[in-house]
Amino acid sequence: MDLPPYHPFRSARAKARYLAAYDVRAARWPVPCRDAWIDTSFGRTYARVSGSDDAPPLVLLPGIGATSLMWSLMVADLSQRHRVIAVDSIFDHGRSVWSRPLRSAADYVRWLDDLFDGLGLPGGIDLVAASYGGWMAAEYALQRPERLRRLVLIAPVGAVLRLGPAFMARAMLAQVPTRACFRQFMAWLAADLARGDAADREIFEEMVDDGYTAMRWFKPRRPVYPRRLADREWAALAVPTLFLVGADDRLFPPARAIERLHRVAPGIRTDVVPGAGHDMFATKPGDVSARILRFLEPFP
Repeated sequence: MDLPPYHPFRSARAKARYLAAYDVRAARWPVPCRDAWIDTSFGRTYARVSGSDDAPPLVLLPGIGATSLMWSLMVADLSQRHRVIAVDSIFDHGRSVWSRPLRSAADYVRWLDDLFDGLGLPGGIDLVAASYGGWMAAEYALQRPERLRRLVLIAPVGAVLRLGPAFMARAMLAQVPTRACFRQFMAWLAADLARGDAADREIFEEMVDDGYTAMRWFKPRRPVYPRRLADREWAALAVPTLFLVGADDRLFPPARAIERLHRVAPGIRTDVVPGAGHDMFATKPGDVSARILRFLEPFP
């Protein structure tokens, strides 16, 4: 594939403007970090690494349209006893640069294999993944359970319950290239944050700015649609898993998702964060971090 030097952006100007805005946000990463660049079958992947190199590895995958920076309010807690590797997903926004598109769940599995190989992580990986990243991580855990020690799925989109018509209608509206339309979608998705106190609303407006900016300056792409995993697949999941969801999540009914998992895969732990929706990483970062860290402790 013959790619221009500004790929995956629309133009050289778009690349410069996005990366300048990205660096402003990155400068607020609250703990020391170092850059990691990993060459994979699908392109060069960027990750920011925090914590001791001798600590157990904890890999963080963001949701669609987000980057490693979505974990900035949680990384101080997570990196105290872990080497936290926060990834900009390939074929998405951020600093990673795809060289060929991903067209299937198998492609994501191969990308993660390449990523973990490049990071020198043959196994013993704790993997925490949100939303679209959660679907991706669930697919990986089914195929490569031997590489993972623990798995935390934060409201994995589509994997337990299919996306409903309310989301699909609003997501289509968000594609209208105006900030107002994108903000309306985000106000629905991150309602707790949008209706919170002044600090919450400031974070919300930054999320809108970041998402709308990326949508304008990156080339359009067609991500793989997340599939609903079959009952037998959830039942066969061999990795100790925590399913974590906000009580107010609007992408799917949390109670229905938990009921399904309890019925078909009772070994999966489930936990609900009160007063939070799909934006729990911003509205309840300390609460979410604490629940993750409790789960990552070794079993007795």
